[in-house]
Parts: sequence; C-alpha cells; structure tokens
Amino acid sequence: MNPLYKANMEGLAAFLKKPLAQRMKILANCIPPLWVVYKARGLSPKQILNLVNETAPPIDIKGVARVLRCPIQASKAGISEHEDRWSTARAIAGLFLQEEKEDGTTVQATAYQTNKFAAELLMPASMLKVVAGQFTLDQLASLFAVPVGVMKARIGGSQQAEG
Repeated sequence: MNPLYKANMEGLAAFLKKPLAQRMKILANCIPPLWVVYKARGLSPKQILNLVNETAPPIDIKGVARVLRCPIQASKAGISEHEDRWSTARAIAGLFLQEEKEDGTTVQATAYQTNKFAAELLMPASMLKVVAGQFTLDQLASLFAVPVGVMKARIGGSQQAEG
C-alpha cells in the first residue's frame, strides 16, 4: 500500500473518531468567511445588504458582520450604541476595501473611501430617498441609529434630508 495513501486513511479515521462538534469546527475553519468571497466578487454595500436581506432602517450591522463572519473586535467601553454601529460599519468597510499586494503587504483604503462604504452600509441612499424631507437631522440619525455628525455628513449637512 502507498505510504501516503495509508497516512491519509489513518488521518481520516482519526478525524472521524472526533466528536461531531469538533469535526464541524475543523471543517468551518476550512471554508473562507463570506466577506472574503463577497470581497473577491467586488460587491457593493447595496449588494451586500441585499444578500443578507437587510431592507429597512436601522440596518442590523452586527448581524451583517456575523453573517459575513467578519473578524470584528468587541465594542469599546464608553461609546454610544450609535458610535459602536458606525465603528462596526467602518471595520466591515475596511475589510472590503483593503488590498493585498503581491509581496503580501496590505494597503488600507483612505478614510474617505472607508467612510463612504460604511455610510452606504448603514444609511443606503435608496432608504434615505424614501424618508427624504420627512424628518429632521436628529430624527434621521435616530431612525438609522447613527451619530448625528455621521448623518449630517451623509445628507450633505442640511438640517432636513432632501431628495
């Protein structure tokens, strides 16, 4: 018998003797996270939200991160829920926008690119159009669960969202 074949069969037999939960964990680590697959396809924030079935504000950004299996750090103590949601959206944006060079180094996106991607994740233009002109800046920030400053930047600084 071929020694390589024999070693592979012995390894398989040992794997199959492990408890199911342990086997599933091992197999899960062999499958790339969805964010890696979606990034490779060049998906836009709108396409990502469609794939994870997020259709109304506020976007469940933590749920999006969970579904995509994004390696996002835990929330920082002392920041508001809205700031935490913005940080999570920026972290997801950073993952999607970073580029790896042939030499193995990573090039991060600019803050502008990251903020633009994150804003489209949390405050999609299509959703903002629906409520344009109906709410004040503070109300929009509350509806989309984002910091007021972030909403102000997203709608161009006006007190009323305009279509």
